[in-house]
Amino acid sequence: MLHNAYAITKYADRIANIATDIAYLKAYLPLLRIRGKSLKRVLTAIDIFDTYLNKGYGFIEKWLSGIWV
Repeated sequence: MLHNAYAITKYADRIANIATDIAYLKAYLPLLRIRGKSLKRVLTAIDIFDTYLNKGYGFIEKWLSGIWV
């Protein structure tokens, strides 16, 4: 388990150092061989976080309210 935590931490650090902004991160992710739905889900999550950063929690709460019903 410690090896997994170490590997995830190193991977996250590598991505953080490479991705200087959201657009660059989104352009870089396909190079990591994240395929199919996984890539789409990661890109969607990034869009949600970016929208939260720019428009706030209230906007996200209203925007995603349909999935909590």
